[in-house]
Amino acid sequence: METIKINNKKYTILQTIKKNAVWKIQDASAVPYFLKKIPTSYENFLKVFEILQKIQHEHIDHILFHAAEGNSTFVITTWAEEDILQNATNKSTLEKIKLALQFSLALRKIQSYFTQDKQSFFHGNLHPENIRLYEHKNKNIAKITDLGFARNIQHDYRAPEQILRQQETYKTDLYSYAKIMQQYLPELPEIQSLIQPMLHENPNKRPNNLPKLIRQLWTEQQILQNNKQAERCFILGSNLLQNEQYSYALKDFEQAIQLNPQYEDAYISLAECLQNLQKYEDALKIYDKALALNPHNPRTYENRAELYCQQGNTALAIQDLEYALELDSELPSVYGTLGQIYFNENNYNKALSYFSQVISLAPDFAQAYIDRAQVYEKQNNIENALQDYKTALQYELDTEQEKQIKKQIALLRTKEGQN
Repeated sequence: METIKINNKKYTILQTIKKNAVWKIQDASAVPYFLKKIPTSYENFLKVFEILQKIQHEHIDHILFHAAEGNSTFVITTWAEEDILQNATNKSTLEKIKLALQFSLALRKIQSYFTQDKQSFFHGNLHPENIRLYEHKNKNIAKITDLGFARNIQHDYRAPEQILRQQETYKTDLYSYAKIMQQYLPELPEIQSLIQPMLHENPNKRPNNLPKLIRQLWTEQQILQNNKQAERCFILGSNLLQNEQYSYALKDFEQAIQLNPQYEDAYISLAECLQNLQKYEDALKIYDKALALNPHNPRTYENRAELYCQQGNTALAIQDLEYALELDSELPSVYGTLGQIYFNENNYNKALSYFSQVISLAPDFAQAYIDRAQVYEKQNNIENALQDYKTALQYELDTEQEKQIKKQIALLRTKEGQN
């Protein structure tokens, strides 16, 4: 393999990344680096390097070694395999926000440095390949690279003034930064609304929204972190709810709501806990909050209908159940509850219709056949009742339920023989 010496240290060239400009190299201990050739004299390089030494930030990559050769300058920087847009679609929004905050703060640091002529320092060649991801303690961190050495810029992130070869300022960086962020976090509308004005073709009309963007990124990060923690609380509460530990589950759902006040499922589950603890009025208030978040969730209406039934208010229960079916006409459990309400009210024709609908939607649901068989019994339709009981036995039942059905079949056969 080809080798090169920088500051009397020998490196092996592993890969040419850009012809006569950028290489991947490694030292004797097999540590990889970037080797970059800067088309400027060493004297001019040292002037810029002096400024770079004053702009210290953990998310700005720094030059490790430098050396002169002819009219060119060679620099060595830390190797990073991935740029900011590579594999971005495979990262979570929270991870991308954390990385965006890092390079946004680095850019803010660059802007905060003023040269001797009172001009804000700027990068001048900001594009995805110059924002790279470095591995640190098994995590990715973002760093801005190549600061102070803009050259022969040919990429889609150039500002209009660069294309027209007009004067560049720190607002040139803002345009390139906005183009990158437009692609990097398209899923965040608040971020995109702040980015849009920064893409103005006229740099004089291009606002510096970077401080606002940093604040919004902090806000978005906090929201997602809270949502993630809220989800953990919700899972814990759901397990407790399933095990009928309602008092303990209630606390987890309350915590989930505190972390994420828009967590609709947490409201519904909290109401279920209160309902099972017979705190009906409290449960109704929570169902109202869930419906305020989403008035089109049939599950909420179904659950509230069950509560109304427990209170003996079947009229309101029927109203909620019918509305749930307007939202989703294929809910076997809703048809089943309506069937039970009408059966208890001795309206057997309606009960029969609803139980039949359950069977149509869930033909392997044994309880629906049992429910309909009981309606047939009330209507003295022994033949159909026997058929439904026999069908129910074909599906999985607990031992006691199977025993009761067989007993009922025997009684109906006796009754049938008497007739």
